Amino acid sequence: MLLFLLFVILWGVLLLNVKEQHMKQQMVWISMGLIWLYWGFSYTNAADTGGYMGFFDMLHTNGWVLDSLYGSSAGNMEPGTFILMQLCKKISDSYYFFQAVILLIDMCLSYCGLRKLLGNNEQPLLFFLLFTFHTTIYLSAMRQGVAIAIMIFCLPLFRDNKFWIYIPLLLLAIFFHQSAILLFAIPVVMLLIKIVKIGGIVGRTSLLIIFAICNICHLFEINAASLIENVLGDFVYDSSLSTSRELTIGDSMKESSFGFLKVLEMDTIYLIFFFSNKGWKTDNLNYLAAFFFAYFGLNMLVGGIVIHRLTYYLEIPYYFIVFESLRYLLKNKLKFGLSLSNSLIYIYMFALFVVQSLSGGNYIFKYQLIELF
Repeated sequence: MLLFLLFVILWGVLLLNVKEQHMKQQMVWISMGLIWLYWGFSYTNAADTGGYMGFFDMLHTNGWVLDSLYGSSAGNMEPGTFILMQLCKKISDSYYFFQAVILLIDMCLSYCGLRKLLGNNEQPLLFFLLFTFHTTIYLSAMRQGVAIAIMIFCLPLFRDNKFWIYIPLLLLAIFFHQSAILLFAIPVVMLLIKIVKIGGIVGRTSLLIIFAICNICHLFEINAASLIENVLGDFVYDSSLSTSRELTIGDSMKESSFGFLKVLEMDTIYLIFFFSNKGWKTDNLNYLAAFFFAYFGLNMLVGGIVIHRLTYYLEIPYYFIVFESLRYLLKNKLKFGLSLSNSLIYIYMFALFVVQSLSGGNYIFKYQLIELF
C-alpha cells in the first residue's frame, strides 16, 4: 500500500510538470521506466498468475526452443508465448524476468502505436492511460495482452489504409492469443465507417437508435449472452491455465458485467461525443469512436466473461473517447482552462482506477515487489 502511494505521488509530480504541448523525451523514458519497473517486477494478484508461474517453472531448457513446441509439454499454450517463455528461461530461471520482458514488449508496441496516431500533443494522456487502464490487463491476461498491444500498434495503419501491413501483424497476434482472430473484423468496420459516414444523417440516426435500443435492453435485462456463448465461446476462452470457463458457470453470462455508475458513464460520454460534433471532423477520432461504440454496445447488450475478454481490445480506445469528450465539455462548454480540465479528468480517471481495484482483484493493495536477489 505504502509503495503504491509513493508511486502515485511520484507519477502525479511528473504529470504536473508536463506541459501538454511540450513533453520532453527524457520525461517520456522516465515515465515508461516507472511503469515498467513498478508492474514488471511485481507479483500480480490475478487469476492466471499462479498457472503461468507453474508452467514457466516446468519448462525445460535443453535443446532447441522448438523441440517441444507441439508436444505435450506445450499444453494448450499458443506457440508465441511458449517460445518467448523458453527463450527467457534460457537467460534467467526467474519468472519475473519473463514477465518484465513481455510487459516491455507490450508497452513499446502500445507507445509506438499511440504516439504515431496522436502525436506529441497527447503524451500525458497516453502515459496516464497506459498506467491506469492497460498495464494490469497486460499482466492479468498475459497472452492476450500481447495481442492487444499489437492491435494498438496497428491503430495508425487503419487510418492510413495500410492493411497489407496489418494482416501479417494480425497473424502474429493470433500466434500469441487465439481471440485475436476476431480482429479480422476491424478492416470491415473501417470500410463501413467510410461508406456510411457516421457523421452524416444516416450514421447519426443509426447511432441514436442504437443508443435507445441498448439502454432499453439493459434496463429490462434483454441480452444476447447465450448466442455469443455458443458462437464465439471456443475462440475467446483461454487454455487450461485459465479460469474463464469456470467463471461462465451459473449466472455470470446472464447479465451485463457493469453496474449503474458504469452505464451512466458510458451513456454520458456517448451523448457528449454525439452532440459535440467534434469527432466527425477527424479520422483519428472517428476510428477510435468506432471502438467506443462497439465497447458500449457489447457491454450493454451482452456482458459476462466472454464479452469481457473481447472488450479488452476496446478498452484503451474507449478511454480516449472518454477523455476527449470530458475535455470538450469542460473546456468548450463550461469554459474551464486546459490545465484545469485535464487535471479534473486525471483525478476522475485515477479515482475510477482505485475504485475498480478495491472492488476487483486487489491488484494494487496486495502489491508485492519481488526479491531480485
